[in-house]
Amino acid sequence: MQMDWVEFLRQVTDHQVEHPHLWSLVGRGGDSYDYIQRNVWMTNNGYRDFMYYSPLCHVLAQLARTSELRPSTDVLIVNPNDGINWHQDNQNGPIDADYAIRWWTAMDACGEGKIGVPEYLIGSHRNQTVKDEVAVDISGGDLPRFTDCTEYVVQPGDLIVWNTRTVHRIRDLAQATPRESALPGSF
Repeated sequence: MQMDWVEFLRQVTDHQVEHPHLWSLVGRGGDSYDYIQRNVWMTNNGYRDFMYYSPLCHVLAQLARTSELRPSTDVLIVNPNDGINWHQDNQNGPIDADYAIRWWTAMDACGEGKIGVPEYLIGSHRNQTVKDEVAVDISGGDLPRFTDCTEYVVQPGDLIVWNTRTVHRIRDLAQATPRESALPGSF
């Protein structure tokens, strides 16, 4: 992602955090995040403009080998303070997980020591154990055979894309920079 879009997202994020939407109070998980809101593109024109006019959808359409994308959800996450344990993303709406992709756009550098960036079990989207569950016990079923993990160190503007069935986590951000923000979403 070009740096002008990254700076645009940072400004829109700062504004959103300073002027929280009512939807940010639902499903917050206590103090697990400095700010979290689902479907922020539906309530903030800046995120809508990012979805419509940035290269994001073009890149995702190429990766998915399709001419049409339909957003099902996005989530603005600012500083996931407690980390997020191993899980598989659930899908909102009438979408089969096998036909959905998720994306994560970094607004800040992170990933040193695997802190603040998603860590994925490589190949775990092919597991036969996890169906519709969100929380995942990686010691059960066929999951122990997926032993290789990603080790991303991302810079602002980096884009990570994965199948919604891929098992992943975000490590605790206790050692992170003051604002590590990401805009993950799903098509």
